Amino acid sequence: MKKISVWLILLCSFTANAQLLWKISNNGLDKPSFIFGTHHLAPHSIIDSVAGFQEALNDVAQVYGEVDLNEIQDPSYVLKMQKAIMLLGDTTLHTLLTKRQYRLADVKARQILGIGLSQMDNLKPSFLCSQIAIVLYANIIKDYEPEMQLDLWILTEAQKQEKKIGGLETTDFQLDLLFNYQSLKRQAKQLYSLLMHTDLFVRQAESITNAYLSQNLESMEKASNLKTGFASDYRPEEMEVILYGRNDKWVKLMPSIMADNPTLFVVGALHLLGERGILHQLREQGYTVEAVN
Repeated sequence: MKKISVWLILLCSFTANAQLLWKISNNGLDKPSFIFGTHHLAPHSIIDSVAGFQEALNDVAQVYGEVDLNEIQDPSYVLKMQKAIMLLGDTTLHTLLTKRQYRLADVKARQILGIGLSQMDNLKPSFLCSQIAIVLYANIIKDYEPEMQLDLWILTEAQKQEKKIGGLETTDFQLDLLFNYQSLKRQAKQLYSLLMHTDLFVRQAESITNAYLSQNLESMEKASNLKTGFASDYRPEEMEVILYGRNDKWVKLMPSIMADNPTLFVVGALHLLGERGILHQLREQGYTVEAVN
């Protein structure tokens, strides 16, 4: 599976094509848990159209996201983020791109972000990819709220209800994955490819978003599998780290979490899909996993 950008990720066999909320039961569980697949940039108003979501949230004792909301709310997180996105030493976008690439990328950056690369010369390419993706998505998604992404909105609502909040991985791990896992040269190639082929990104993003808003995971998976033939496509070994390896780690953590208390898991919808997806792996462990209608 190859994708234009990790930002469409950090976007099985189904009993229903249109389903985002799933119930996990049996295999020793006294009470069922649930898993909800999110589109990180979707408006939280989609919750109103998800059958059984509010009941599931009311029935569980705790809510787990990809990361713990408490870590994100800690003042130290902002400092960690600022440190993670900065280039160090003499390395700049000027040194990572050829003169021609820099000139062409600068023109596109001004068109999309309203500022040139010289004003962002010390920022890591992967961070710039995320900002470009967000701006492009803002033109696609109606009612997009950058300050309150869907995952965070759900976790915040659970926090208001005084439910326990947890995370399947730490913010340190996620920041390292997003901004340090790939070499800077690789990041620069992906940034340049994204800027040169924003039309392809937008088409794929529209397809994924429309599939998600229709709650059609099958179509979402097909759209995410689009190959472009450019540097922005993710390599198999990169997908292993970014997607599949994380799924494998999460499904090892989930049984003990569910055994302690009924839980609502909130993760990117693409993590649910395929043979290495969470839904299939939970079934392989002996759980009953069924769509909530």
